[in-house]
Amino acid sequence: MQQAVRCPYCDELSRVPASAVGQYVSCPNCSRPFSAVAEELPEDPKPSRRNVPVVYPVKKSVPVVHPAPGWDEYEIPADPEPPHGPRSVLFGLALLPFVIPLLWILGPLITGKDAIFTFALPMAIAASATGLCLGVVLAADWSFATRVKSILILVFVMHFLAAFLYFLKPEWVEAFRKQIGKGNERTWQKFTPPERMYSVQVPDEMHEDDQQIVKGWSLKGYRTADKDGPATYFVAFGNQPKELNGEQDEPFFKEAQAKAMDALNATLTGQPRPVRLTGCPGREYVFTLPDRNTKRIVRIFRKEQFVFVAAVEDAFLTPGANDVRYFFDHIDLKKQ
Repeated sequence: MQQAVRCPYCDELSRVPASAVGQYVSCPNCSRPFSAVAEELPEDPKPSRRNVPVVYPVKKSVPVVHPAPGWDEYEIPADPEPPHGPRSVLFGLALLPFVIPLLWILGPLITGKDAIFTFALPMAIAASATGLCLGVVLAADWSFATRVKSILILVFVMHFLAAFLYFLKPEWVEAFRKQIGKGNERTWQKFTPPERMYSVQVPDEMHEDDQQIVKGWSLKGYRTADKDGPATYFVAFGNQPKELNGEQDEPFFKEAQAKAMDALNATLTGQPRPVRLTGCPGREYVFTLPDRNTKRIVRIFRKEQFVFVAAVEDAFLTPGANDVRYFFDHIDLKKQ
């Protein structure tokens, strides 16, 4: 059996064997010796046998506390944002899409390839992406981390879109147009000029045109606009310049190429391709107009002292397009 004793120095209780009462013991708390005197502890209270009354809560109306008069005259000042806080970081990230026009300018120097679209496209992508990013910045109920992630995702998507459009090939655009366009379901009709020197198949009525397909050459031309699309078809026929009479084919077609480029202020895409029509030598040229999107495919044929020119002009046009091949394959030069 153990007895509770109290240390007179630290006033803490401890237990000792009953045989040690009256002897000197060491306090386990302060380590001082003292004479152990039994401490009488209070007895545990006996449980009550009476029933505990049940107290039910009283429903009371909750008082409405109205604000004191003039409470709106005092404003709690907001914590000032640091000069380079989260908001300024978000605005800086929102301007990252304007790197796209810079990369668009450096693209030809890095890749050696020109885009088929003008500089207005990357500017439009950068402006729209920045507008979306600023909308995310002003989303007050979004956390800072969520806004940063959203802005970075928008920047990545817009950079990927710009890179895809930069490396987009005209053949892909033409293939897409074939899938959604009418193709050769359009109605082609035969056109023969009053001189009856040739005949061609065109998608609409031909009208006389004074535009010089080959600058400085006196050729009578006709043109038509495709009623099912933006393509324009040209034909012209006439005598070749007197100074070129008797020239070999190669010098003749080099001069024709230079004059055709001058008429459009265009650049030559690729190399001229030799073609023939009913035994007449010819060349096919692909010219890119100053807007860098519109292409004009020109075929020039030489028949004795005469010259025949056929051309198709459209955006993102390729020599292998169905309509281009159909137009060029249905040219008939009459025998003189």
